[in-house]
Amino acid sequence: MHTKKFLYGCFLAAIAAGIGFAVWRTILMIRYYDPYAKEYAWEAKASLQTYGWTLFFALVLIGALTYCFIRIGLRKENVGFGTFTASAYQSTTFTSALLGFLCLVIAIFLLLYLPLMLVETTAVYYQYAQLIAYVLLFFSAAYFLINAAGSAHLTKAKKVLAFAPPLWAVALLLATYMDPMYLYRDFNHLLCIASVALLMFFFLYDSAACATGKIREAYLPFSLLTIIASMAYIVPNFLLLAYWELANEMNFIFEAVEIGALIYAITVAYQLIRSIRSEIEVEEPYGFTEIEETEN
Repeated sequence: MHTKKFLYGCFLAAIAAGIGFAVWRTILMIRYYDPYAKEYAWEAKASLQTYGWTLFFALVLIGALTYCFIRIGLRKENVGFGTFTASAYQSTTFTSALLGFLCLVIAIFLLLYLPLMLVETTAVYYQYAQLIAYVLLFFSAAYFLINAAGSAHLTKAKKVLAFAPPLWAVALLLATYMDPMYLYRDFNHLLCIASVALLMFFFLYDSAACATGKIREAYLPFSLLTIIASMAYIVPNFLLLAYWELANEMNFIFEAVEIGALIYAITVAYQLIRSIRSEIEVEEPYGFTEIEETEN
């Protein structure tokens, strides 16, 4: 199937682009970023604009091409995604469990910062968003661990918890946007907002697949976009956090979930492409594609 091969190409291109943007941004931060003042040098403006527009066009290009080939190519070849669950594959089982444990460990570690989240402040909405994101970490951890377990006895619990991850991403997105420690035009701040927004959509389609057992056509494109944006943002941050030996901050600890989400998104994207089958029955209620494999 030519479309399936092309989607594998998009998958590899997304990983290559993510690595390239991560390396590029690491170099820019080493050369121009002051981690103590939390701002770039003035002479970095042109380089940051070039980086930002290149990243934007890469996201648009890979997202649009992937979505168009899913909409047009798969239908033309009369193929579609098979039924997808994380527990059906070893790679997604492992990465879902890894993400669940990471959410749980971060939530427990953030107990040390809980007094700071409860202290009186003028940034009330920022504080509320952080508290909601903190509470939802526990529910997100439960979802990913149950998702990896794949037990039929836990199906109802998994469906109830399915929308905890996207709600957590919404809370983190609001907290990131209202963070008083960042200027609204700060490049790192804007990139963080973009990466969390894409992660939110990825979690939303992942939860929809879990709750309904069907796959939306945008699931794979948002998986690839999450890979690129998360690599570009989170990898340089944590590499340079260790390089500069900065003290851990609460926002960095929250964002560490993106590391697990990045690994999970990579395995999900690969298994989604792998699940494409040639013998299918296609139905499209509300934009979904339901797949039923026939015996050879």
